[in-house]
Amino acid sequence: MAPLQNDTYKILLDIIKQKVPQKTKLANQLADILLIEKEAVYRRLRGEVPFTFTEIVKISRVFNISLDTIIGINSSRSHPFQLKFTRYFNPIEVDYAMHEEFTDIVGQTKNDVHSEAGFTAGVLPLHFTLNYEQIQRFYTLRWLYQFGDSGTKLTFSKIFFPERLRGLFQRYLIEVEHFRYTYFIFDKCFLINLVNDINYFHSIRLISKDEIILLKDEIRKFLDDFERMAIHGKFKNGNKIDVYISSLNFENTYSYMQTNQYRITMIKAFTYHELSSLDEVVFDKTKKWLQALKRTSVLISGSNEMSRILFFEEQRKILEKEL
Repeated sequence: MAPLQNDTYKILLDIIKQKVPQKTKLANQLADILLIEKEAVYRRLRGEVPFTFTEIVKISRVFNISLDTIIGINSSRSHPFQLKFTRYFNPIEVDYAMHEEFTDIVGQTKNDVHSEAGFTAGVLPLHFTLNYEQIQRFYTLRWLYQFGDSGTKLTFSKIFFPERLRGLFQRYLIEVEHFRYTYFIFDKCFLINLVNDINYFHSIRLISKDEIILLKDEIRKFLDDFERMAIHGKFKNGNKIDVYISSLNFENTYSYMQTNQYRITMIKAFTYHELSSLDEVVFDKTKKWLQALKRTSVLISGSNEMSRILFFEEQRKILEKEL
């Protein structure tokens, strides 16, 4: 069979590398799928030998990739994204595997002095929510209400995380702090939006008054911890953090992670999920957009004491008045 054309071939590589970012694991899987030697797989991954159409069909079947996606997206203005639906409530083995895989990828930053991560935050990113069980339970309730079984309306009191998942949360928090430089650009309305959401779920009787007290206490603790982090401008391991407050509202939440081994772009979707891409053009445009967003934002970490004090005073007033 004839090999694929260059554009289509690149699309295929982007998609399968998103599904299995670790090169060794990907090479092993492709060798098993195509029944060829691993060195022959590496030649294909390097672009020295293209995949044939027959090989593409085998790969697409195993990885559940639409051939229309591979062959149809053939424009310089089209760039592939992948959406992974990972469950945080009642996870099954495939969900654990996806959590572990992403944490493994993040963990590759340990010895990379040039690693960098940037986030816009319309809602609290995992850096923060995973540290606070009540807030994490609330976001899970919100997700279940919108995307869970329509016949079942779970209340806040029924939301719990298995010990294995808690362990993965803690491991992720450790690994993600290995980026040598991390910056967050927060939507100025992120806290009032969270408070309004909590009030709504209380109004439809999915959160009790006692549970609101639990949430309010934990949000206070989050603001205290967040302020200390902004004062010091670094994680506990010494890696640098910048915190910005945007003067503009976000229409979505974007992030990227950059190391010597990978460049990943992510767009938040459905509260918990993310569209992710390894496409270089998407990465460059996203990073450029986040860097430009800094210019319309106020840096509150490090030495900008007045702006930081005013910001946290305002957030505490919102919390006490509105929740």
